[in-house]
Order: sequence, then structure tokens, then C-alpha cells
Amino acid sequence: RLVGASNSTTRILGTNHTGPEDAFNFNNWVTLLSQLPLLLFTLLNSFLYQCIPETVRILGSLLAILLLFALTATLVKVDMSPGPFFSITMASVCFINSFSAVLQGSLFGQLGTMPSTYSTLFLSGQGLAGIFAALAMLLSMASGVDAQTSALGYFITPCVGILMSIMCY
Repeated sequence: RLVGASNSTTRILGTNHTGPEDAFNFNNWVTLLSQLPLLLFTLLNSFLYQCIPETVRILGSLLAILLLFALTATLVKVDMSPGPFFSITMASVCFINSFSAVLQGSLFGQLGTMPSTYSTLFLSGQGLAGIFAALAMLLSMASGVDAQTSALGYFITPCVGILMSIMCY
């Protein structure tokens, strides 16, 4: 427990050791604010493809996701109080998943116009991304770097990957 801290401050900072749940319910909010926009914007993408050209949907989504990851990487180095940091992080999660739904739906639409052999490669690439994320976590834990440096690496890596995707597209 923090010396001189009030109960509300202690709960917000997660130092009240009465249970594993913090005042912000981080895992619950991350799940809700990632899955709900993903669902809604996947549905919305069913209508967007008629109004917005494919190139705009794909490049626009990639650029928006790049900017949001860059913002999140910047926030790693900014000293903020927990409330605003939590709010900005949750908004970022919501918008990243919204743009990801449009991007993924657009890419699957583009994939549908190609021969079926490309489907296997596309889905294998998505599986490889999951393996890459797990390896990044293991390397981060094994390296012994502090949490801030590790978090910065987590957010800069997708920025580089998205930049490469934009250039390749």
C-alpha cells in the first residue's frame, strides 16, 4: 500500500492487494473495446465497399492504424496520471480495432478475386503474425529490459511493419 495514499488512489494504481482486479477493470475494457468495434465495423464494411474504393479503405486503414500505434508509442514515454492514460489507451484500442476490421474485410474482399492458392498464403500469414507476437513477448521477458522499454518496442515494431505494408501496397 502506498504511504499517504487515499483508498481511491490506491485502487486506481492497482496497489490495493485485496484482489487481482484493478479499479479500471483493464482486461474487461480492452476486451469490450476491441471486440465490439471489430464486430460493428466488420458489419459496416459490408456496406462501405460499395461507396468507398478499395484502395482508400486499405491505405486509409493502414495510415490510421499507423498513426494510432505511433501515438501509443509516444504515450509510453509521456508521464501521465492513470485516468487520462487509461482513457486514451482505451480510445486507441477502440479505433485501432475499428480500422483493423475495415482493413481485414477489404483484404478478404480483395483475396476473393484471386486464385484459391492465395487464400492459404494469406491465412498462413495471419497465423505467422500470432506466432510473431508470442515470440516478441518471450524475447521481451528473456531480455530483462524494463517495462517501459519493452512497451516501446511492442508499439514501434507494428509501426515499422505497417510502413512496410504501405510501401508494398
